[in-house]
Amino acid sequence: MAEAPQLTFEDGAAYEDFMGVWSRIAGEAFLPWLAPEPGWRWADVGCGNGAFTQLLVERCAPAEVHGIDPSDAQLAYARTRMPGAPIQWQQGDAMALPWPDRSFDAAVMALVIFFVPDPARGVAEMARVVRPGGSVSAYAWDLLGGGFPFAAMSEEMAVLGVPPLWPPSAEAANIDALQASWAAAGLEQVETREITLRRSFADYETFWRIAQTGPRVGPRLASMSPGDVALLKTRLHERLAPRQMIGVAVGLAGVALVVVQRVDSGAISLASLMAVSWALLCVTAGTLYQRQFCSGVDLRSAVCIHFAATALLMLPLGWLVEGFDIQWSPQIAGSLVYHVLLASIGAYSIFHLLLRRGQATGVTSLLYLTPPVAALAEWAVFRVVPTPLMWAGMAIACIGVAMVTQAMPGSRSVPAADIA
Repeated sequence: MAEAPQLTFEDGAAYEDFMGVWSRIAGEAFLPWLAPEPGWRWADVGCGNGAFTQLLVERCAPAEVHGIDPSDAQLAYARTRMPGAPIQWQQGDAMALPWPDRSFDAAVMALVIFFVPDPARGVAEMARVVRPGGSVSAYAWDLLGGGFPFAAMSEEMAVLGVPPLWPPSAEAANIDALQASWAAAGLEQVETREITLRRSFADYETFWRIAQTGPRVGPRLASMSPGDVALLKTRLHERLAPRQMIGVAVGLAGVALVVVQRVDSGAISLASLMAVSWALLCVTAGTLYQRQFCSGVDLRSAVCIHFAATALLMLPLGWLVEGFDIQWSPQIAGSLVYHVLLASIGAYSIFHLLLRRGQATGVTSLLYLTPPVAALAEWAVFRVVPTPLMWAGMAIACIGVAMVTQAMPGSRSVPAADIA
């Protein structure tokens, strides 16, 4: 049986962006809850590049801190932090700590326990090196509970057929599992809590760049085709950009203002409203289904399937309602050529191509420009001047489309992460 790939961090600088910042954010909430006394001697087990170790020195005034980690590269980066601080760095194994019994007042694992092959042994080792009455603690992403900061990315990769690469002990980070591990180590007065965190990124491109540096994500991305990676990037952007949903609502409001004065309220019936609503629901559901499951389908095949399914439904309806008695003329022939080749096959092919390469919400929002363009065409061709309300609707619809299609500005908060 092939061994599972090892998840290791060998680049301290890359780790700082990927997880070091998160570790400090988590530590800012974790340490006040822990409320340690100043002057303690600490063991930071799995210290990595020293992000939490530095926070520990800054916030808790320890007598000394010993940081231990299996990665030489991480430790090399850690040694650049806080020169002169009471910190000693050394390479070692969390399941076989090199210190005598009762050497410390406190031992901590910061975002580490799921990387330990035998978490119970790691907790027992921390308990061994801490004096009676001391503190043994940890915080960890609830990986299997969706608490990982980049969980959305892992989920979108799974949809594309690329399952997540879990660390060896992902199940150990659940609150109940942590409670059981601490109790099994003979520790008393065990407490757990959940902390929700947020981190802001300068923009989506920054988030995307940092997300790719993780040991769980990088190997999986390398195994994907460039097309799938591009598709993943756009799908994830859609998921993390709620501003687009506001743009959809704004665009819809603009369309309503454009068409409201052209609607004959006396001709509206319950049946017509139901038919229009059903059509809108079907178009929306079809677009989302196509974006979710058919993005890789051959364009020619997709167009053929689309029109074949439409013909199966519309031909019987056309025969029942109007029949097929056609009085042919050059005008009718030209109209058919235009509607079949350009307005149907051509337009649908372009729409499908845009949908494959872009964002579903962005592409479909362009349809909101149809009523404004039609109103402008009516003004140009038939000299029907739009009313002030219609002009306002056109402007609002354009604003909505711009909100959906433009890149995400400013900061972006990733989904909240659960920490035990």
